[in-house]
Amino acid sequence: DFSEVEKLSGFSCTLLSNLVHKQCSFELSQISAQIRMPDKLPKDATLSTVCPETCGLCEEKCTPGCPVWFLGNGSCDKGCNNPECDFDEGDCEGITPEDRGCRDSPLVEQYGFSCSAVVAFAPLMCSKSLGEIVGDSLGDDGLGGFHPSLRIRDACPMSCKACYPFDDIPPDADLSQCQDSDAVVLLEQTCGSLKDKAETSGPTGCNTPLKTLLPQSQQMPPWLRTDTRLRDVCRRTCGFCQLPTE
Repeated sequence: DFSEVEKLSGFSCTLLSNLVHKQCSFELSQISAQIRMPDKLPKDATLSTVCPETCGLCEEKCTPGCPVWFLGNGSCDKGCNNPECDFDEGDCEGITPEDRGCRDSPLVEQYGFSCSAVVAFAPLMCSKSLGEIVGDSLGDDGLGGFHPSLRIRDACPMSCKACYPFDDIPPDADLSQCQDSDAVVLLEQTCGSLKDKAETSGPTGCNTPLKTLLPQSQQMPPWLRTDTRLRDVCRRTCGFCQLPTE
């Protein structure tokens, strides 16, 4: 709540709220002749504009770090840029390119599945393979080109919290699902050897594009984006499965 309002008007936000019958959408211009407000206040300012806390807009309902008044306010707010907050109620288009390594694969929904629904229904499924969940009904190609032996967390890393967008790992995060991807095994590689190769080939290290570390004759599988970095499939080996320290 803005303290300047109380200084000028003599009314606390609680009193103002009671005065307008707790209508947070009430436009303050209707009482500006009787109650003084800050000069720079927009003409269409409402009670919630100057008293967001009293109106409950400071509550973080969908995820921590995303107060209600950030949602759908016309700008993309980092703390709300996630599925739980409907990507800032449309202000954000989704995870930004910088966070391409921590996003659920769009291929999953193309085949009629939802990462968030699967994880919400049974979080323990993240450690299970696609073959265990889907069964043999989709054949050897698995789901959307994913190999049946891949785990759910490889297709749904963000929903399974195998990674965190923007590498913004909360202090109380459960990083049990943050593991090296089984995709590396299917490529007949190891994260250790790929990391060694990346460190000897240049300064980029774990940010090295995965395709440049594979034999020229080996193509990227369909479930991996062409711009996948080593860190996106070897999170634990690259040190991205650690809690933040002060």
